[in-house]
Amino acid sequence: QSLPSESLWERASALDASPISDLFQGQLRSRIRCGACGHEEETFELFWSLQLPVPLTGRSSAHPSLGDLLDAFCEEEALEDSWRCPKCSACQGLKQFRLWRLPPVVQLHLKRFNWKSREALSANSNPSKNTGQSLPDPKVMKMALPEAPVQEKADDLSIPNCTAAAAPPVVEDAQPSVIADHALDHVAATLPWDDQERMYTLILQLLKKIGDNPAEPKFRSVGKAAARVQKDVLGLSGGPALLQWAGFRDIGERFEAAELSGTEADSRYAELLAHGERTRLRVLRRLRDERIEAERRRSLPIGGTEPIRRWGGRLPAFGRQLDVLNGSLVCTKIETRVELDLDVSRQRGFAPLRLDRWLAEGAPATTATGLYELYGVVQ
Repeated sequence: QSLPSESLWERASALDASPISDLFQGQLRSRIRCGACGHEEETFELFWSLQLPVPLTGRSSAHPSLGDLLDAFCEEEALEDSWRCPKCSACQGLKQFRLWRLPPVVQLHLKRFNWKSREALSANSNPSKNTGQSLPDPKVMKMALPEAPVQEKADDLSIPNCTAAAAPPVVEDAQPSVIADHALDHVAATLPWDDQERMYTLILQLLKKIGDNPAEPKFRSVGKAAARVQKDVLGLSGGPALLQWAGFRDIGERFEAAELSGTEADSRYAELLAHGERTRLRVLRRLRDERIEAERRRSLPIGGTEPIRRWGGRLPAFGRQLDVLNGSLVCTKIETRVELDLDVSRQRGFAPLRLDRWLAEGAPATTATGLYELYGVVQ
Protein backbone atom coordinates (compact mmCIF):
# COMPACT_ATOMS: atom_id res chain seq x y z
CA GLN A 1 0.00 0.00 0.00
CA SER A 2 1.36 3.43 -0.94
CA LEU A 3 2.18 5.96 1.75
CA PRO A 4 -0.08 9.08 1.89
CA SER A 5 2.73 11.24 0.50
CA GLU A 6 3.28 8.85 -2.41
CA SER A 7 -0.44 8.61 -3.21
CA LEU A 8 -0.80 12.38 -3.28
CA TRP A 9 2.26 12.82 -5.45
CA GLU A 10 1.26 10.08 -7.89
CA ARG A 11 -2.29 11.45 -8.19
CA ALA A 12 -0.96 14.99 -8.87
CA SER A 13 1.48 13.65 -11.45
CA ALA A 14 -1.27 11.70 -13.19
CA LEU A 15 -3.94 14.41 -13.24
CA ASP A 16 -2.02 17.69 -13.41
CA ALA A 17 1.26 16.90 -15.13
CA SER A 18 2.74 19.84 -17.05
CA PRO A 19 6.15 21.42 -17.66
CA ILE A 20 5.27 24.07 -15.06
CA SER A 21 4.40 21.58 -12.34
CA ASP A 22 7.52 19.59 -13.20
CA LEU A 23 9.60 22.70 -12.50
CA PHE A 24 7.85 24.32 -9.54
CA GLN A 25 5.80 21.70 -7.68
CA GLY A 26 7.13 20.35 -4.40
CA GLN A 27 5.69 18.66 -1.33
CA LEU A 28 5.47 19.56 2.35
CA ARG A 29 4.97 17.41 5.39
CA SER A 30 2.76 18.86 8.12
CA ARG A 31 3.05 17.23 11.54
CA ILE A 32 0.82 18.01 14.53
CA ARG A 33 2.12 16.91 17.92
CA CYS A 34 0.04 16.88 21.10
CA GLY A 35 1.85 18.76 23.83
CA ALA A 36 0.07 16.73 26.51
CA CYS A 37 0.47 13.08 25.47
CA GLY A 38 2.90 13.29 22.52
CA HIS A 39 0.48 11.82 19.94
CA GLU A 40 1.41 12.78 16.37
CA GLU A 41 -0.50 13.16 13.11
CA GLU A 42 1.02 13.65 9.66
CA THR A 43 -0.44 15.07 6.47
CA PHE A 44 1.16 15.99 3.15
CA GLU A 45 0.40 18.82 0.75
CA LEU A 46 1.72 20.20 -2.51
CA PHE A 47 3.28 23.61 -2.93
CA TRP A 48 4.23 25.85 -5.83
CA SER A 49 5.96 28.41 -3.65
CA LEU A 50 7.05 28.54 -0.02
CA GLN A 51 5.22 31.24 1.94
CA LEU A 52 7.95 32.48 4.29
CA PRO A 53 7.20 34.74 7.27
CA VAL A 54 9.59 37.67 7.72
CA PRO A 55 10.90 38.00 11.31
CA LEU A 56 11.83 41.45 12.56
CA THR A 57 15.46 40.50 13.26
CA GLY A 58 17.84 37.69 12.40
CA ARG A 59 19.26 35.12 14.77
CA SER A 60 22.80 36.43 14.43
CA SER A 61 22.38 39.90 12.89
CA ALA A 62 20.05 42.87 12.83
CA HIS A 63 18.47 41.77 9.56
CA PRO A 64 17.14 38.26 8.89
CA SER A 65 18.64 36.05 6.20
CA LEU A 66 16.80 33.59 3.96
CA GLY A 67 17.86 30.89 6.42
CA ASP A 68 16.16 32.79 9.24
CA LEU A 69 12.97 32.97 7.16
CA LEU A 70 13.06 29.22 6.53
CA ASP A 71 13.71 28.59 10.24
CA ALA A 72 10.62 30.68 11.07
CA PHE A 73 8.61 28.75 8.46
CA CYS A 74 9.63 25.40 10.00
CA GLU A 75 9.14 26.41 13.65
CA GLU A 76 6.45 24.73 15.70
CA GLU A 77 3.26 26.76 15.90
CA ALA A 78 0.73 26.46 18.70
CA LEU A 79 -2.78 25.68 17.37
CA GLU A 80 -4.55 26.66 20.61
CA ASP A 81 -8.22 25.59 20.40
CA SER A 82 -8.29 24.83 16.67
CA TRP A 83 -7.14 21.20 17.13
CA ARG A 84 -8.13 18.54 19.67
CA CYS A 85 -6.03 15.44 20.28
CA PRO A 86 -7.96 12.28 19.26
CA LYS A 87 -6.10 10.32 21.95
CA CYS A 88 -6.33 12.48 25.08
CA SER A 89 -8.73 15.26 23.91
CA ALA A 90 -6.27 17.98 24.95
CA CYS A 91 -6.13 21.24 22.97
CA GLN A 92 -2.36 21.58 23.00
CA GLY A 93 -1.50 20.96 19.37
CA LEU A 94 1.88 22.03 17.97
CA LYS A 95 2.08 22.18 14.18
CA GLN A 96 5.32 22.08 12.20
CA PHE A 97 6.11 22.15 8.47
CA ARG A 98 9.07 20.35 6.92
CA LEU A 99 10.14 20.03 3.30
CA TRP A 100 9.41 16.59 1.85
CA ARG A 101 10.09 16.91 -1.88
CA LEU A 102 12.08 19.70 -3.50
CA PRO A 103 11.32 20.88 -7.04
CA PRO A 104 14.04 21.88 -9.50
CA VAL A 105 13.06 25.55 -9.09
CA VAL A 106 11.92 26.83 -5.69
CA GLN A 107 9.92 30.04 -5.42
CA LEU A 108 10.31 31.79 -2.05
CA HIS A 109 7.40 34.13 -1.35
CA LEU A 110 8.17 36.63 1.42
CA LYS A 111 5.01 37.36 3.41
CA ARG A 112 5.45 41.09 3.79
CA PHE A 113 1.80 41.84 4.53
CA ASN A 114 0.26 41.24 7.92
CA TRP A 115 -3.54 41.01 8.13
CA LYS A 116 -5.33 41.80 11.39
CA SER A 117 -8.93 42.45 12.27
CA ARG A 118 -10.00 46.02 12.90
CA GLU A 119 -11.08 44.99 16.40
CA ALA A 120 -7.58 43.71 17.21
CA LEU A 121 -5.99 46.89 15.90
CA SER A 122 -8.40 49.05 17.89
CA ALA A 123 -7.61 47.14 21.08
CA ASN A 124 -3.86 47.63 20.56
CA SER A 125 -3.94 51.24 19.37
CA ASN A 126 -3.41 54.40 21.41
CA PRO A 127 -6.66 55.08 23.32
CA SER A 128 -6.31 58.83 22.70
CA LYS A 129 -6.48 58.19 18.95
CA ASN A 130 -9.05 55.41 18.95
CA THR A 131 -12.58 56.46 18.12
CA GLY A 132 -13.98 52.95 18.15
CA GLN A 133 -15.50 53.46 14.69
CA SER A 134 -14.25 52.60 11.23
CA LEU A 135 -13.75 55.74 9.13
CA PRO A 136 -15.69 56.09 5.89
CA ASP A 137 -13.87 56.40 2.61
CA PRO A 138 -12.50 59.94 2.22
CA LYS A 139 -13.48 62.19 -0.63
CA VAL A 140 -11.34 64.53 -2.66
CA MET A 141 -10.62 67.79 -0.85
CA LYS A 142 -12.31 70.90 -2.22
CA MET A 143 -10.88 73.38 0.27
CA ALA A 144 -8.39 75.06 -2.08
CA LEU A 145 -10.97 75.48 -4.88
CA PRO A 146 -14.46 76.08 -3.40
CA GLU A 147 -17.24 75.11 -5.73
CA ALA A 148 -20.62 76.09 -4.33
CA PRO A 149 -21.17 79.38 -2.46
CA VAL A 150 -23.22 78.89 0.67
CA GLN A 151 -24.69 81.83 2.52
CA GLU A 152 -25.18 80.97 6.19
CA LYS A 153 -28.06 82.71 7.94
CA ALA A 154 -26.82 82.01 11.45
CA ASP A 155 -27.12 84.83 13.95
CA ASP A 156 -23.39 85.48 14.36
CA LEU A 157 -21.71 84.20 11.20
CA SER A 158 -21.98 84.76 7.47
CA ILE A 159 -19.07 83.51 5.34
CA PRO A 160 -19.36 83.39 1.54
CA ASN A 161 -17.70 80.96 -0.89
CA CYS A 162 -17.67 77.98 1.43
CA THR A 163 -17.77 74.46 -0.01
CA ALA A 164 -21.11 72.72 0.42
CA ALA A 165 -20.86 69.33 2.16
CA ALA A 166 -23.26 67.01 3.94
CA ALA A 167 -22.83 67.20 7.73
CA PRO A 168 -23.49 64.68 10.48
CA PRO A 169 -25.70 65.56 13.43
CA VAL A 170 -24.20 67.82 16.07
CA VAL A 171 -22.37 65.80 18.70
CA GLU A 172 -23.88 66.54 22.07
CA ASP A 173 -21.58 64.31 24.14
CA ALA A 174 -18.65 65.76 26.01
CA GLN A 175 -15.62 66.37 23.78
CA PRO A 176 -12.31 64.70 24.68
CA SER A 177 -9.71 66.99 26.17
CA VAL A 178 -7.33 68.14 23.44
CA ILE A 179 -4.39 70.52 23.90
CA ALA A 180 -4.46 73.34 21.35
CA ASP A 181 -0.83 72.73 20.29
CA HIS A 182 -1.77 69.15 19.35
CA ALA A 183 -5.10 70.01 17.72
CA LEU A 184 -3.95 69.50 14.12
CA ASP A 185 -2.56 66.03 14.85
CA HIS A 186 -5.66 65.06 16.84
CA VAL A 187 -8.08 66.16 14.10
CA ALA A 188 -6.08 64.37 11.37
CA ALA A 189 -5.92 61.17 13.42
CA THR A 190 -9.52 60.94 14.61
CA LEU A 191 -11.81 62.51 12.00
CA PRO A 192 -12.79 61.27 8.54
CA TRP A 193 -11.78 63.51 5.70
CA ASP A 194 -15.23 65.03 5.08
CA ASP A 195 -15.28 66.38 8.65
CA GLN A 196 -11.71 67.64 8.43
CA GLU A 197 -12.47 69.46 5.18
CA ARG A 198 -15.47 71.32 6.62
CA MET A 199 -13.56 72.28 9.77
CA TYR A 200 -10.48 73.51 7.90
CA THR A 201 -12.59 75.47 5.39
CA LEU A 202 -14.45 77.40 8.08
CA ILE A 203 -11.41 78.22 10.23
CA LEU A 204 -9.37 79.20 7.15
CA GLN A 205 -12.03 81.69 6.13
CA LEU A 206 -12.20 83.12 9.66
CA LEU A 207 -8.41 83.63 9.64
CA LYS A 208 -8.47 85.15 6.16
CA LYS A 209 -11.14 87.68 7.24
CA ILE A 210 -8.93 88.76 10.15
CA GLY A 211 -5.78 88.88 8.01
CA ASP A 212 -7.47 90.99 5.32
CA ASN A 213 -9.29 93.25 7.81
CA PRO A 214 -7.24 93.34 11.04
CA ALA A 215 -8.97 96.53 12.26
CA GLU A 216 -12.51 95.16 11.97
CA PRO A 217 -13.66 93.73 15.34
CA LYS A 218 -16.73 92.02 13.83
CA PHE A 219 -14.50 89.41 12.15
CA ARG A 220 -12.82 88.50 15.44
CA SER A 221 -15.91 87.14 17.18
CA VAL A 222 -17.76 83.89 16.56
CA GLY A 223 -20.90 82.92 18.42
CA LYS A 224 -21.10 79.37 19.76
CA ALA A 225 -24.80 79.16 18.92
CA ALA A 226 -24.21 79.71 15.20
CA ALA A 227 -25.51 76.66 13.34
CA ARG A 228 -22.50 76.45 11.05
CA VAL A 229 -19.99 76.76 13.90
CA GLN A 230 -21.78 74.00 15.77
CA LYS A 231 -21.99 71.75 12.72
CA ASP A 232 -18.50 72.20 11.28
CA VAL A 233 -16.31 72.90 14.32
CA LEU A 234 -17.72 72.67 17.83
CA GLY A 235 -19.72 69.51 17.16
CA LEU A 236 -16.61 67.62 16.00
CA SER A 237 -13.86 66.05 18.07
CA GLY A 238 -10.99 68.51 18.53
CA GLY A 239 -12.92 71.45 17.07
CA PRO A 240 -12.73 73.77 20.11
CA ALA A 241 -9.01 73.05 20.47
CA LEU A 242 -8.43 73.86 16.79
CA LEU A 243 -10.20 77.20 17.23
CA GLN A 244 -7.92 77.96 20.18
CA TRP A 245 -4.91 76.91 18.10
CA ALA A 246 -6.03 79.46 15.48
CA GLY A 247 -5.99 82.24 18.12
CA PHE A 248 -9.59 82.31 19.36
CA ARG A 249 -10.37 82.30 23.09
CA ASP A 250 -13.46 80.91 24.82
CA ILE A 251 -15.23 83.78 26.63
CA GLY A 252 -18.51 82.08 27.45
CA GLU A 253 -21.07 82.27 24.66
CA ARG A 254 -18.52 83.27 22.04
CA PHE A 255 -15.02 82.66 20.75
CA GLU A 256 -12.97 85.82 20.25
CA ALA A 257 -9.55 86.54 18.69
CA ALA A 258 -9.06 90.00 20.20
CA GLU A 259 -5.29 89.65 20.58
CA LEU A 260 -4.60 88.03 17.21
CA SER A 261 -2.69 90.37 14.88
CA GLY A 262 -3.12 90.37 11.13
CA THR A 263 0.38 88.92 10.67
CA GLU A 264 -0.34 86.11 13.12
CA ALA A 265 -3.64 85.36 11.37
CA ASP A 266 -1.84 85.14 8.02
CA SER A 267 0.76 82.80 9.55
CA ARG A 268 -1.88 80.51 11.03
CA TYR A 269 -3.76 80.59 7.73
CA ALA A 270 -0.68 79.48 5.79
CA GLU A 271 0.12 76.73 8.31
CA LEU A 272 -3.42 75.32 8.32
CA LEU A 273 -3.67 75.52 4.52
CA ALA A 274 -0.38 73.59 4.15
CA HIS A 275 -1.55 70.98 6.67
CA GLY A 276 -4.82 70.53 4.80
CA GLU A 277 -3.02 70.18 1.48
CA ARG A 278 -0.69 67.50 2.89
CA THR A 279 -3.66 65.64 4.27
CA ARG A 280 -5.48 65.95 0.94
CA LEU A 281 -2.52 64.46 -0.92
CA ARG A 282 -2.37 61.54 1.52
CA VAL A 283 -6.08 60.94 0.91
CA LEU A 284 -5.60 61.04 -2.86
CA ARG A 285 -2.69 58.60 -2.68
CA ARG A 286 -4.71 56.25 -0.51
CA LEU A 287 -7.66 56.41 -2.89
CA ARG A 288 -5.35 55.76 -5.83
CA ASP A 289 -3.79 52.75 -4.07
CA GLU A 290 -7.22 51.40 -3.16
CA ARG A 291 -8.41 51.70 -6.78
CA ILE A 292 -5.27 49.96 -8.04
CA GLU A 293 -5.66 47.16 -5.48
CA ALA A 294 -9.37 46.77 -6.26
CA GLU A 295 -8.62 46.51 -9.97
CA ARG A 296 -5.85 44.00 -9.29
CA ARG A 297 -8.21 41.87 -7.20
CA ARG A 298 -10.82 41.94 -9.95
CA SER A 299 -8.26 40.67 -12.45
CA LEU A 300 -7.10 37.82 -10.21
CA PRO A 301 -8.57 34.39 -10.94
CA ILE A 302 -10.29 32.83 -7.94
CA GLY A 303 -9.87 29.08 -7.64
CA GLY A 304 -12.48 28.43 -4.99
CA THR A 305 -15.22 27.18 -7.30
CA GLU A 306 -13.62 25.28 -10.15
CA PRO A 307 -10.09 24.32 -11.16
CA ILE A 308 -7.92 26.96 -12.81
CA ARG A 309 -5.82 25.48 -15.57
CA ARG A 310 -2.64 26.97 -16.96
CA TRP A 311 -0.25 25.26 -19.35
CA GLY A 312 -2.20 22.01 -18.96
CA GLY A 313 -1.84 21.89 -15.17
CA ARG A 314 -4.07 22.88 -12.28
CA LEU A 315 -2.93 25.79 -10.13
CA PRO A 316 -3.74 25.76 -6.41
CA ALA A 317 -6.81 27.78 -5.46
CA PHE A 318 -5.95 31.30 -4.42
CA GLY A 319 -7.66 34.64 -3.90
CA ARG A 320 -8.95 36.77 -1.06
CA GLN A 321 -11.66 35.68 1.33
CA LEU A 322 -14.84 37.66 1.94
CA ASP A 323 -13.60 39.06 5.24
CA VAL A 324 -10.76 40.73 3.34
CA LEU A 325 -12.98 42.00 0.53
CA ASN A 326 -15.51 43.62 2.82
CA GLY A 327 -12.87 45.53 4.76
CA SER A 328 -13.06 43.79 8.15
CA LEU A 329 -9.32 43.05 7.95
CA VAL A 330 -6.59 45.69 7.90
CA CYS A 331 -3.27 45.12 6.12
CA THR A 332 0.11 46.44 7.29
CA LYS A 333 3.36 46.01 5.41
CA ILE A 334 6.45 44.48 7.05
CA GLU A 335 9.38 46.67 6.01
CA THR A 336 12.18 44.50 7.46
CA ARG A 337 15.13 44.12 5.08
CA VAL A 338 16.23 40.57 4.26
CA GLU A 339 19.96 40.05 3.82
CA LEU A 340 21.49 37.72 1.22
CA ASP A 341 24.87 36.06 1.71
CA LEU A 342 27.42 37.13 -0.88
CA ASP A 343 29.88 34.96 -2.77
CA VAL A 344 31.94 36.78 -5.41
CA SER A 345 33.06 33.49 -6.91
CA ARG A 346 29.49 32.80 -8.09
CA GLN A 347 28.19 34.08 -11.39
CA ARG A 348 25.54 36.31 -9.79
CA GLY A 349 27.57 37.18 -6.70
CA PHE A 350 25.30 35.42 -4.17
CA ALA A 351 26.05 32.40 -2.05
CA PRO A 352 23.95 29.30 -2.84
CA LEU A 353 21.16 28.26 -0.50
CA ARG A 354 21.08 24.72 0.86
CA LEU A 355 17.52 23.60 1.51
CA ASP A 356 18.31 20.05 2.56
CA ARG A 357 18.76 21.15 6.18
CA TRP A 358 14.99 21.78 6.31
CA LEU A 359 14.09 18.41 4.79
CA ALA A 360 12.05 16.13 7.02
CA GLU A 361 13.65 12.95 8.30
CA GLY A 362 12.79 10.08 5.98
CA ALA A 363 12.11 12.34 2.98
CA PRO A 364 12.41 10.43 -0.32
CA ALA A 365 15.44 10.87 -2.55
CA THR A 366 14.65 13.31 -5.36
CA THR A 367 16.40 14.66 -8.41
CA ALA A 368 16.88 18.00 -6.63
CA THR A 369 20.21 18.23 -4.80
CA GLY A 370 19.05 20.72 -2.18
CA LEU A 371 21.62 23.30 -3.39
CA TYR A 372 20.01 26.29 -5.09
CA GLU A 373 21.44 29.32 -6.84
CA LEU A 374 19.59 32.61 -6.41
CA TYR A 375 18.21 33.34 -9.87
CA GLY A 376 16.11 36.47 -9.49
CA VAL A 377 14.10 38.70 -7.17
CA VAL A 378 10.65 39.96 -8.17
CA GLN A 379 8.76 42.69 -6.30
